[in-house]
Amino acid sequence: MRNILLTLMVCLLATTSEAQNIYNSSGRKTAKKTSAKKGFDRDKLVLGGDFRLGIGQQISVGIAPIVGYKLVDNFYAGVRLGYSYDRFKIDYSYLPASATTNVFSFNSYSGGVWARYLFWQTIYVHTEFEYNIFDTYYPNDITGLYEKKSIKSPSVLLGVGLRQPISDRASFNATILYDVLNDPYSYYNVTGKGGFDFRIGLLVGF
Repeated sequence: MRNILLTLMVCLLATTSEAQNIYNSSGRKTAKKTSAKKGFDRDKLVLGGDFRLGIGQQISVGIAPIVGYKLVDNFYAGVRLGYSYDRFKIDYSYLPASATTNVFSFNSYSGGVWARYLFWQTIYVHTEFEYNIFDTYYPNDITGLYEKKSIKSPSVLLGVGLRQPISDRASFNATILYDVLNDPYSYYNVTGKGGFDFRIGLLVGF
């Protein structure tokens, strides 16, 4: 009985080995190649979002959904939409006597395209073109009172980030970016951020 089982196992292994080979035009055996998956692969899809939180003299809270795709190994690209709420105070000494408040707030909206390259499984380089539409306040030359004005401006962000995996498919991300375009009306300059933006986020597929 044992000899019969051993014989069956040897035959099974031989059959499996033979199935993993193919024959070329000369009749020689070559190893069967695993074909690469073509077309859209949902496993390469990146979904999630970034969050912005700044507390101090100016409060800034924001959220930005992200959609992307893994184009090649370690290289990802996609689109991003964003919304932020900013609130800040101005010292009354800088305001005219007729001012009724020193607290100002405004909304910001943004959209952009981004690309990201991952190094060493934890560190990545991030670049992004972003277009911002937001309100801010400027003093009136005559009355001295602050008036809300709408601004539209582009930004080109470049920076690095840290990735902390929490599962095979998901990770926390922390990214620091600088607006290298430095437009005079850049959201990251006008709002007192010094050209910088710090984001934290959760992504699935990255």
